[in-house]
Amino acid sequence: MLSPLQSQSDEPASQEIRNDQNSGDIQSAYESLVRLHETTRQDNSVDFVVLARKAEGQLDAEQVRSLYRMAAQSLTRSEPSADHADRRLLIRMAAATRLEAPEQVTPILTDALAELSQPGIQASTARETSLVQISLRSAWSHLTRSEPAAAERLYVAILELLGRRISAEDPPAATWDSQRALAMLGRGWATAMQADKADQAAQRLQEFIDAYPTHADAARAQAMRIRCLKSAGNEAAWKESIAEFLQRWPNDPTAPEIVAELLAESDPERSELQQVVIRWLDRDGDLDRWPLELVGHALILRGDSLPAERYAALQRRAATESSDGRIIAMVLNAFSDSGRDAASERIAAAVIGGSIEQPTPMSMEAACRWAARTQRWTLLALAAETVNLLPGEADARTIHVDRLLAEALLQTGRGDLACTWWAWVVDVRGATDFASLLRCAETAVADAPIDEATRRLDRVRRCIQDSDGRLQAKTHLIDLLDADLAIRRLDFDRARTLFDAVVRAPGTTAALRGRAQWMIGETYFLQHRFADAIDAYRRVDGLDPGGEFAPASLVQAGKAFEQLGRTRDAGVCYGTLMERFADSSYATEARHRMAVLSGRAETAPAGQDSSSRDSQPAGSRLRR
Repeated sequence: MLSPLQSQSDEPASQEIRNDQNSGDIQSAYESLVRLHETTRQDNSVDFVVLARKAEGQLDAEQVRSLYRMAAQSLTRSEPSADHADRRLLIRMAAATRLEAPEQVTPILTDALAELSQPGIQASTARETSLVQISLRSAWSHLTRSEPAAAERLYVAILELLGRRISAEDPPAATWDSQRALAMLGRGWATAMQADKADQAAQRLQEFIDAYPTHADAARAQAMRIRCLKSAGNEAAWKESIAEFLQRWPNDPTAPEIVAELLAESDPERSELQQVVIRWLDRDGDLDRWPLELVGHALILRGDSLPAERYAALQRRAATESSDGRIIAMVLNAFSDSGRDAASERIAAAVIGGSIEQPTPMSMEAACRWAARTQRWTLLALAAETVNLLPGEADARTIHVDRLLAEALLQTGRGDLACTWWAWVVDVRGATDFASLLRCAETAVADAPIDEATRRLDRVRRCIQDSDGRLQAKTHLIDLLDADLAIRRLDFDRARTLFDAVVRAPGTTAALRGRAQWMIGETYFLQHRFADAIDAYRRVDGLDPGGEFAPASLVQAGKAFEQLGRTRDAGVCYGTLMERFADSSYATEARHRMAVLSGRAETAPAGQDSSSRDSQPAGSRLRR
């Protein structure tokens, strides 16, 4: 406890203050001492502290705190000395422990630390240790309040004092060393929290690691240093520090996050870190602690090189924990971009095919999107064939997944099942977009009962009634389907009217015109009106030269010529097709027909037309 000491002031006012104090008139003593503080430059710090102790419970709390605050201020009016070091420190510590606002406490502590760091000024070891302890707590309070600059100043002052004490003692007290470690770490941390001091923070953190390599927080310091180096743009030191971290602290909880950040920012296959990272990825660590980003990067970097069980575990986490499907998408795209399509297909098949149980709906969608984008329709179709179309199971898939599965069935020739799936997408999943309604109508026209197909077409027409700019193009698509349905009804005249409207409509694409014109030829062919069919087929090339239906029209025209007995003209059609479209699927059929024609010519009796042996209609499969 402080005891009353003779103040340095000899003014009568000081004696009057002490008299009021001794008589119990604390309020009067307080007011007089405050006035004296404002009018003199002398150190009355002891008087302030003594009065503050006696004022406890008699003055309000703010007045008591103001006494301690003025006591610390008053100390700055006198020069420090070795004789008074203990007393001055005791006054400042009394003030620091009773003031609450950090902006008032920190300057008092900083002044105390700075004063004791001067040559020849030293208080007792116990009191200096307490000062450092209080200062460390105050600095930490600044850090938690996101006031790193104030914390940094305090840590620097602490280290200045500790540096002097440790260098002066042989051996230094264990307490000094422990406090120095905390102060060095705190200084590094406070500096790192200031964006413009990343380089200095990295240096200070390295100083802590070098001084205390086995400290419990050394790994955390290195992790923070890594981030500082990255922020400073020092890529070489950044990578070097990561390598050191993974080698020294591979089991640290922050290691997975650091590796994930590295792999997201850098290509390890082109850096010196490759082997270090690979060894870390291959070690027996806890995969459940890895962030999902790291799971994805590990699959990309190591792939099938990982042990089978570990590889499967990573795939499972990527598929079942990524709510947005981003990790699966990232892995599949990276494999494809690097030419590892087989690895992509294996992962996609695992997600889509069910060997990975309960992938998130978006992971399933990411895998299905990749399969569709890379034309793996068979993979999707096989998955579609195993799905039970039950409302309760639909939640495991997004509606886009069901669209892709339905499309895969159509692309692989499973029209009947595709019709069922598209009906599911529209009727159960509630798709109302034009593309889904059109696909539903298209499959219904091909495979559903005529009444259902008619209903589907009517719904598509209603869908576009309020559309704007693309109304005409969408109408042409529906007219084509309506014409196909008319063929199913054997209403060939209506079918041709609808096809001809598409051919003549302004703004129709060349591909649509070519298809519609080819279908006109097909209707004539089905009616055995072969001459009219030939005329219709010949117009296709003029509407869409080199298009999809140009070679189809040539082969069909050849067949029509055969039916008319004009085998030479048929041969011209086939020869033209093989010359112009040698790589098309129709070229094979043309070669076959040419061989048949050649065989007939060789075996036909003299004077007999070889075409008379092939008088049956060749038929036609409608292509869409």
